[in-house]
Amino acid sequence: MQPLMPLRPQLARNIELLGDSPTRISLMSVTIPALSHQATVAAVLSATTASDLVGMLPDGSVGVFVLNDLTHVDEHFLPRLQTSLQHAFAPAFMSTVKIWFRSVHRWTAEIGEADDLLNSLLASPIQVVGLGLPPAPAFRLAPMRRARAAPAQLTI
Repeated sequence: MQPLMPLRPQLARNIELLGDSPTRISLMSVTIPALSHQATVAAVLSATTASDLVGMLPDGSVGVFVLNDLTHVDEHFLPRLQTSLQHAFAPAFMSTVKIWFRSVHRWTAEIGEADDLLNSLLASPIQVVGLGLPPAPAFRLAPMRRARAAPAQLTI
């Protein structure tokens, strides 16, 4: 797999091209400490759409830049990321894997340049997200039994 290029030049170019158009943009940051950098990149790439831009952010995390009409881009991206990661881990280990996630959403008119968007992202709080449900409790099936016949009624 090719290493990811820095996302900042792509951000600068896209923000300049969009200018003052009424477009909503989102920038997300993903770090998964339990995975190698290459595995994190692969997971993020599998969760993005064809129109998303993916690259490295200055803090070393994987960044995703999205042009969108949705108000809650995170709610669409995170489940796809969690699903792609659930296939990589055994069920017992999934409850320990955490995704460190940040996001900012702005209108292009609010952003002067790429550094404004990057600084907003890096100033936003980190959200720690788990992979999914805790492991299911163990259970045991009872052996099948035939129903007993009802006791006969005695008549006197």
